[in-house]
Amino acid sequence: MSTLVIDIGNTTIATGIFRSGVVSRVRHFETATVRSDFIKSFLLEDMPRDISCAVAASVVPKVSKTWSRLLRKRFGQSVVWVNHETELGVKVTHPNPGQIGADRLANTAGGASRYGTRFFVVDIGTAITFDIVVPGRGYIGGIIAPGGPVMRKALSERAALLPEVDFQPTRVRIGHSTEEAMRLGIQLGERGMVREILDHLTRYYGGRDLKLIATGGDAHHITRGLDRKIILDRDLTLYGLGVIGKLNLEK
Repeated sequence: MSTLVIDIGNTTIATGIFRSGVVSRVRHFETATVRSDFIKSFLLEDMPRDISCAVAASVVPKVSKTWSRLLRKRFGQSVVWVNHETELGVKVTHPNPGQIGADRLANTAGGASRYGTRFFVVDIGTAITFDIVVPGRGYIGGIIAPGGPVMRKALSERAALLPEVDFQPTRVRIGHSTEEAMRLGIQLGERGMVREILDHLTRYYGGRDLKLIATGGDAHHITRGLDRKIILDRDLTLYGLGVIGKLNLEK
């Protein structure tokens, strides 16, 4: 079975094709620029004809409506929108499963399939999410913190003299322009926040023997230099969506 997998985030939409346990043809689009005409062309012209179904996760309800309508037109009933009732292949003991983001559920499914039942996933994007899976209890919860895009926007909106800057990883030790100072502050601030939260989680949830998996658009830059072993898995969310497709559509 070949599956179209779609991760709709606040800043970026990622798509790929899941086939035989492998994600390929990964593409990224800015969420704000994707319109219905583009989606129609993407589904009808860009997708190989052997794609038989789709699995999607979204944290942007307004965008989901358009994708849902066009996916249903293309694949009929062979479409899964991930939610807390979707089979993940791992137990969920979180007390409020309906509050768990679909992308976090996909990361949980992908992590359990690839790495077993003892791991953290840190997903670094518009928000930084930390999710925990432990033996016996499965998915137990996590932490949500602001990511770089939120920090950049907040600084420019709340401070009259600060511009909105894009993300450019830097290795300078101190900024020599406003933009450079902001980029460095956000980069080090994200890294410091990730380090502190991981220290907190390892202190209370099993020590350093839990695997640490990092994913998301900024994962490579932010996790660089952390004093712990990190598995960088760029396509974990899309892989997790493919796993969910096998569990929920191949019945």
